Amino acid sequence: MITTIMSFFGSIKNFLIAGTAIVGGLYVAKQKFNAYQAESKLQDIETKIAKVNVKVAVEKAKAKAKSKKIETDTEVEILRELKVEKNKVQKEMQVIEKDIEDSLKGKIQTSGRTRGKKIKVDI
Repeated sequence: MITTIMSFFGSIKNFLIAGTAIVGGLYVAKQKFNAYQAESKLQDIETKIAKVNVKVAVEKAKAKAKSKKIETDTEVEILRELKVEKNKVQKEMQVIEKDIEDSLKGKIQTSGRTRGKKIKVDI
């Protein structure tokens, strides 16, 4: 009888150990599956972040290139305007010089003395 009781409890003990091992194995398998899913989600998020970073970098590069082009175009336009203005100023200066030369012609007088006489010469 004791043998029967001992064998009965022994089989229960073995049954409990086997059940605990099965439950523990299932728990470990579930945790591994959850970890795999979390890692997969993390990789998806990292991929999306990388794509967004690439898009942002491309947009920044385009914006820099566009601003550089605008800056260069503006500089070229300013240089053209300055060249036109330079030509206008040169023409105005030539006109002013000519007017000054014309207005001074005939009005410049030189004076000097020759043997006690004053001489005035108009040019």
